[in-house]
Amino acid sequence: MGGAISILTACERPSDFAGVVLIAPMVQMNPDSATPFKVFLAKVLNHMLPSLTLGSIESKWVSRDKKQVEAYDTDELNFHGGMRVSFGMQLMGAAARIEREIPSINWPFLLLHGDADKLCDIRGSRMMHETLRALTRKSRSMREATTLFTTTSQKWPSLC
Repeated sequence: MGGAISILTACERPSDFAGVVLIAPMVQMNPDSATPFKVFLAKVLNHMLPSLTLGSIESKWVSRDKKQVEAYDTDELNFHGGMRVSFGMQLMGAAARIEREIPSINWPFLLLHGDADKLCDIRGSRMMHETLRALTRKSRSMREATTLFTTTSQKWPSLC
């Protein structure tokens, strides 16, 4: 979710940044999981039970490296509880705002995103890249990489 915060901050204060490096940013909600019915239900639940917890982030989605997953699981600073409905609503609001802001982005960015990412849908990064293709941008999809860019192959593609 740090990528979403970075995008929104750079949009609010573009003169404060020479450029932005985005690693697996949440640009839009996954349309497969954020169906119209689920979004409607989340809005209703947000008014009735905003503290209701839903699913949690599965640690296996963070990395394919078992040591990284274990470190994530044992780190006391990582929140391991369920995601609250109110937090989900904030994420949906941030994604909607990012989608509105994308056409006005004029700051340089480097966009990296793994195509096996289960936390932040790569389609949002692709949409951002395609929308801003006319400007000088670099975007790279890392084959079989997850959010932390662990990959089954040790070979990284060139970014140039």
